[in-house]
Amino acid sequence: ANAINMHLGNNGKLSVELPGTLAISKTVEVAGGYTLSDYADTLFTFEVNLPNHKSAELDAVVKNAAGEIQGAAFKIAVDVNGKATHSIKHGETLYIYGLSKGDTYEVIETNLPAGFTQTDPVGGASGTIAAGATSEAKFVNTYSAAGTLEGSTALAGAKVFTGRDWNATDKFAFLIEAANANPNAPLPENTTLVVENQNGTASGTEIPFNFGNIAYDAPGTYVYQIYESEEESGSNPGVTFSQALYEVTVTVTDGKNGTLTATSSMTQVTNDAGTAVEPAATVGKATFTNTFSATETGWNPSGMKSYTDNSGQKPLERDLFNFRLTPVGSAPMPEGATSLITTADASGSVAFGRITFSSADVGKTYTYAITEVVKNDADEWVDVKDGITPTTVGSAVVYVKDGMTYDPSVWTVEVAVSSETVGDEEVVKVTPTYKRNGETQASATGFSFINEYTPEKVTLAGDAF
Repeated sequence: ANAINMHLGNNGKLSVELPGTLAISKTVEVAGGYTLSDYADTLFTFEVNLPNHKSAELDAVVKNAAGEIQGAAFKIAVDVNGKATHSIKHGETLYIYGLSKGDTYEVIETNLPAGFTQTDPVGGASGTIAAGATSEAKFVNTYSAAGTLEGSTALAGAKVFTGRDWNATDKFAFLIEAANANPNAPLPENTTLVVENQNGTASGTEIPFNFGNIAYDAPGTYVYQIYESEEESGSNPGVTFSQALYEVTVTVTDGKNGTLTATSSMTQVTNDAGTAVEPAATVGKATFTNTFSATETGWNPSGMKSYTDNSGQKPLERDLFNFRLTPVGSAPMPEGATSLITTADASGSVAFGRITFSSADVGKTYTYAITEVVKNDADEWVDVKDGITPTTVGSAVVYVKDGMTYDPSVWTVEVAVSSETVGDEEVVKVTPTYKRNGETQASATGFSFINEYTPEKVTLAGDAF
């Protein structure tokens, strides 16, 4: 009932309308990457316009989402203009009692905390009080923030070319990409930078470059890799490309005021020859040095790791997968090495150390074998086929250990050494041909291995019943 009926003498009756209530609630939502509990104590202020209650004091209370009173009941003061103000938190509701049927109200949010936008309702909430009923004014706010990493300092690099002065066709391309641990990380607008048009620049000159800014809309840790792309660079005879790899770790923190702060550090993971820097060195910029020589050239066996993580909990990271390069016969190797072991980095790139060929090798073809390796019980690197007992799934033979399916492929690379006349010089060059399990991969510019992780099922004792 919306009224109380009182019966009087002589068959008279008096009806009194029940009072109405206004309930103003606050709900906070956060964008992805944020934690709602960080804003649980943020206060939001409301201005309530009650024109029929100027200069009045009305009973009020604040309750949480469970209906529990927060603090004590109080009187909310309405000023001479019919306006009252009060602040509540996420999950709380302000109840104002003792309103009359037909009273109009308007509720607006004022002085929103930094980083918050009002997503519902659009504008204020208004209406008319009904007798014996609660009129609701529900407000939803969303928190978000933004910040920027300055590319001019955090993503700076330098190109150095030695062995001769630059010519008009020298061109070197550099890429930045998100590591597999965070494949959806934001990136600069341009992820490829090209250093060119340096004709006549003296050998050894450092030419600076940098990637653009990266804009962030969520806190977290983001990892990037910067490297030189041989495929997208110009290919001039006698020029050895840099195999240096740099990793940039960006830590983005929320100031709880709508702003994100991005700090970063850069480390060098491998040097220009593709050899691991142990331990990885902190540097201020990514420097890549390329060398020209007419009498010798370097070749870095390189490829890719294709990896599927069916758990979503085991991302590709450095040292998760390892590989071995073995020379066949008298194939040249770095001094003192009988084989090379390397790892896939967090983006899936795999590169062995540089192998040098000289003019004495012209006219010869050398062969190398590349396999994926695992540790055996004696902590020795062995090929997948020698370290894991195979199992049969359907018609396929697979090599699985601890939920990880490894690739038993054997790649062979035939490296033909020749020369090319450039000006008045004979310049050494190499042409690699890739074969997988004996079959030539005509379009391959490197080797590739495929791995997949599926967690093994765990049977609990209670599952048996």
